[in-house]
Parts: sequence; structure tokens; C-alpha cells
Amino acid sequence: MKNFNLALGIAALGAILAGCGGSNGGSQLPSPGAMQLTAYHRSDSAQPNTYSPGSAKWLMYYYCTASSGICPSKTSNYYGLVTFYLKPGRYSALLITANKNFIGDLTNATLSDTVNVTAGRKADIGTFVYQGEPSCGGGGAAPNARFFFTTGGLFQYTHYWWSNPVSWTLAQGSASTISQAMNAPADWSDWNGKPGSDNPTKFANAISRVRTVGLSFGGGCFFENGVTVTGPKRGIFNSTFTE
Repeated sequence: MKNFNLALGIAALGAILAGCGGSNGGSQLPSPGAMQLTAYHRSDSAQPNTYSPGSAKWLMYYYCTASSGICPSKTSNYYGLVTFYLKPGRYSALLITANKNFIGDLTNATLSDTVNVTAGRKADIGTFVYQGEPSCGGGGAAPNARFFFTTGGLFQYTHYWWSNPVSWTLAQGSASTISQAMNAPADWSDWNGKPGSDNPTKFANAISRVRTVGLSFGGGCFFENGVTVTGPKRGIFNSTFTE
């Protein structure tokens, strides 16, 4: 078993929505399809097709501006935990790693994450909110975190995967644990909102060649439109991720 800690960094306000809902049975999100393209395959992107965490063990991606899209930020470790601040007015989108100890062939792996949100001393973090408004004919899902991974190569919908429907609804208080087996194609959906069971060959190839892995944050009709708190104080997100 590989054991590592996750955290998200500070998010920044942006106008781009990303991360579509899945269309498989039991999904808590509907499927607006290509809206995910705004995050990963923009014509103005300086980092097309995939993220490049570089030498950092974990990076958080947040919405910075409409023109520059998603920007990276380093994470911090405290006493075996990695933590991040949910700062009012700035939206966290992804927490991922490309560390060689955590990627590669994950066919037989199960991802598990114990997560919680706390507040500083006498802090009022308000409520959790996601970026944008629902556009799928309903209120959609509450602000949440879910597993996410990518595989390498030229851009394809089937190179980006979100756990679906498994997710954690953001809440302040006691810790909760979510788990998801990698080799469960019906429980993952791609960039276009299609379950892995629709294309089992490509899904099997993806989980055998994982390039980045971590968490994605969204709500309403999307898996990766970013989340934050209303404040006035910032929240502290804590995560311990095992594989």
C-alpha cells in the first residue's frame, strides 16, 4: 500500500467552468459534456492537454483569471498531514501529483481519502460554495471533492477521469473517508461525462498508465468548477490519501 497525504492550496476567482457531470446510472450530476474543455484544452492554454506538476510532490490548481485559466500553487505539510486554506472569493479546482511513487499502473489499486474541514480559533468560515450557476435544469450537487486522474498522450476525452458517483460533500467538523477502486469502470466518468464501461478498453489502458492522480473540486452541474467558503474567515482543508 502506498500512503501519502493530500491538501489543497488557496483558490482564486475565475470565470471558467470545468469538470462535467457523468451520465451513468446513479450519478448525482447530469452531463453538460464539453464544458470540461474549458479547463483542459483551451485555445489560449500555455499548458495544453495535461498539467505539469514539475518537481513538487503535490500541487493545487486554482482559478486565477478568465484569460489564464487554472494556475498552480504548492501545498504544505504539517505533522504528517497536508493542509490548505479555502479562502473566501478564491476557488480551488484540483489537487494532483505526478510523483512516480503514486502513478503508473494502478489497475489493482483502491483510492481512499480521509478528509475534513476545520476552522481557526473562533473563526467563522461561513458556508461552502461552488463557482458559477447550475446550467443543467436544476440545482445540481452541493460543493464536493472527488477522485481524479489523468493518463498521458495526445488529448482525448478518455485521458481524464472523475470518480462518479463517489464524492464527499464539503462539511465542517468530523473527518469522513471516501474510497473508490480504480478497476471499476462504471464508477468513473470521462471528460465527456461517459462511464468507463462505455469504453472498457480505453479505460483499462488509462488506469494502467496513470500520469497524475488526486482530487477534483466542484458542485452544481460540474466536477471541477472550483469551491470556496463565504467567510469572513478561511477554512482549513485536511486530507490523508492512501492507495
